[in-house]
Amino acid sequence: MTKLTKRQIVQIHEKCLNLVKRKPAEFFQFRKMNKYEGSCNWTDIEIDHRRELLSTAYHECVHYIYPNYSESMVKYIEKRLVNVCDPFEISYFLKLLANKLYKSEFQKYILKHKNLKNKFKNKTKKIT
Repeated sequence: MTKLTKRQIVQIHEKCLNLVKRKPAEFFQFRKMNKYEGSCNWTDIEIDHRRELLSTAYHECVHYIYPNYSESMVKYIEKRLVNVCDPFEISYFLKLLANKLYKSEFQKYILKHKNLKNKFKNKTKKIT
């Protein structure tokens, strides 16, 4: 496995930041998972909110950015990102990600309650 310099890790961090900035809110999802902490398919990134958020978010972003990297290389980069980046850089990444996750969850919440409201209206129409 290739060892990465601090500069290379910072560049990967910047790529992760750019990914979070450019993707729409729906791309980032919270999902309860039994076996995994997160999932990266090419339509979205899913993160189990009950687990380690920072490491999982970096891990799945690296999978998305570098799809050919092995799992062991992605884990190595994830650990280096968490340990090399300073707290300000990490907090900025988390701020952007939290904003996207909030918008994503809010959209799901609104849609769910809108569907429940419509379902209730349809039932009352049938009764009258």
